[in-house]
Amino acid sequence: MIPEILAPAQDVEGLLAAVEAGADAVYAGLKTREASGRGAGFTPDELARGIAHCRARGVKVYVTLNRVFKESELSELGRSVAAIGAQGAHGVIVEDLGAAALIPEVCPGLALHAGPGLAVHNIEGVRAAARLGCSRVVLARELTAFEVREIALDSPVELEIFVHGSLCFSMAGLCLTSSFLSGRSGNRGRCLQACRRPYLVRGAERYAFSMADLSCARGAELLRSLPVAAWVIEGRLRSAAYVRGAVAGYRAIRDGADGEAGAALKAVKTRPVTSGFLGNAPAASLVCPDVPGPAGVFAGRVGRVAGGEAEVRLAADVAVGQRLRVQGAEDEAYPVTRLRVGGRAVRSARVRQRVMLNVPPGTERGDLLFAVEEEPRSVRRLDGKAPPWQRKANTLAVKARAAIRAFTVSCGADTGRTFTVQTDDLAVARAAPRGVDRVMLVLTDRMMHALTPAALGKLPARVGVTVPPVTLPERLEKVRRRLRALHEWGVRLFEINNLGGFGLLPPGARFQTGPFLYVHNRAAAAALRARGAERMVFPLEGDAATLADLAPLLPRIEVVAFSYVPLFVSRAVPAAKSGHTVRDGRNELFHVTRRDDLVTVYSRRPYCIFSKVETLAKLGVRHFRIVLAGVPFAAGDTAALVRRFREGVDVPGATPFNMVHGLK
Repeated sequence: MIPEILAPAQDVEGLLAAVEAGADAVYAGLKTREASGRGAGFTPDELARGIAHCRARGVKVYVTLNRVFKESELSELGRSVAAIGAQGAHGVIVEDLGAAALIPEVCPGLALHAGPGLAVHNIEGVRAAARLGCSRVVLARELTAFEVREIALDSPVELEIFVHGSLCFSMAGLCLTSSFLSGRSGNRGRCLQACRRPYLVRGAERYAFSMADLSCARGAELLRSLPVAAWVIEGRLRSAAYVRGAVAGYRAIRDGADGEAGAALKAVKTRPVTSGFLGNAPAASLVCPDVPGPAGVFAGRVGRVAGGEAEVRLAADVAVGQRLRVQGAEDEAYPVTRLRVGGRAVRSARVRQRVMLNVPPGTERGDLLFAVEEEPRSVRRLDGKAPPWQRKANTLAVKARAAIRAFTVSCGADTGRTFTVQTDDLAVARAAPRGVDRVMLVLTDRMMHALTPAALGKLPARVGVTVPPVTLPERLEKVRRRLRALHEWGVRLFEINNLGGFGLLPPGARFQTGPFLYVHNRAAAAALRARGAERMVFPLEGDAATLADLAPLLPRIEVVAFSYVPLFVSRAVPAAKSGHTVRDGRNELFHVTRRDDLVTVYSRRPYCIFSKVETLAKLGVRHFRIVLAGVPFAAGDTAALVRRFREGVDVPGATPFNMVHGLK
């Protein structure tokens, strides 16, 4: 199998660079309000011309719809799908279950690819994606070469792997950090890269979660041996020069010209590199705690901020048109549009000069600036007019509206109010007070050993079992056997948090979906109900506006009312030991735990909406949950929290997360 070289195209110039360098395929996104501010994305006409340009040269175009969509955004999604289908794209990359359900209804011939945000990390996840209609699956970057080969042996669809670019500390789709800190969800394409920031670890400032960049070039023979359909180059907000060099490098590797690859890839190196899990690099070596987090060249520290401009003594040359990234409140890459030296507007400024330049909202004194591109962009355009596509798009848009209206969900009679406690500690479960309807036990390794028929018989309420969002390939059969045993011992309800969970369920078992199988729209809910889900737990990062939009579904939706939020879920090892608490620059505390070969970083400020329960009940919410897992709880904590829940009194110092402030 000869893999595609799949390259990023954040704009027209990036697309042209990818094609010229020899990419077999590109992935591109539509211009959105957020992307426009960064100069990224394609207008419909640009995309149509780009697709025509690529088709004429035998290059495929996959359009990224890799975010979760709110119910209020389904109409916009339908119009986007109609336009993409009419423009002649080869496929779309999706991470929302509702989008995966909608696209085949509107454009049956459009290939569907499961994106990285679906966190597919085992063969059962691949099979579930195939049942959704996906012809290709992007595997999680946390898999080893052995695991990729093992999955490929039984895969019913094509597979993609990332070979180059930035790495996230958290597994894709499982990071809530940006959302927790700002309301800007990484699952909605608005990550502020909190893993790249400095943190205080035992009194010392470290980039505790900042990953090296992925580069599989040194393992060329290993890379060529993997039976995958595509090698993906990551390129979020990367320059055309980066795309050109990365594509040339990996095309050379694929063709066996390893010596030529080195020079091409050397030109695009901005940070320390690692071969990652794919190259069996030690997990502890993936984090670079002493290297400033953002990709790019350090350009200076922000001084005085006034009128949308900041005073900076430059540590690197800067010019109008370059993109800078602010490591601070937003961590957003943006173009330099205003540059002044001594009050005079200039086109460029040199290192050590003191300048005033434009900065995005939220920038503060002390924030660091990094030049993402060494040179300002040139302006290149696609030749010719956009080929005709609008008439077909209008027809498909009508079809999309009909498909959206068809996504209705049967809620049945599940209308009585229930209250659930979720825990990973049997002692806490045994202390559940009267009035708790169900105890959901998190299936950790420790819980698997502790759960026996005798232990189940001593619990005071009905019992269900929650499967965590990550089941690594080596644990797959162990988890499957234990779930079947639990079913035989009388456990009647299971909860899954990943596509791979469908294949782990015992035959005939009742199940619901947890907060990591995201339900922000009724199309996603309909897809899960069609698979047999009795209920769906609302995403932890969800907001009240979305709940209101989902009013007809609320009898089948369970809302978490209390939890310490799992912010990062990672296979890498941070520069902080398990049990340590770290602090960011805004005094937010994070608790690090390591369990079952995974690191989870929890908020130390709990999420709590006890005071909002009655308001949500008036909307139609009937099912609530408190989560006593992840951080240590005493058995007595259960009764105290249940009492606060019943009284409608929030825990002191807690946050409502996005429920009140809104999800961006």
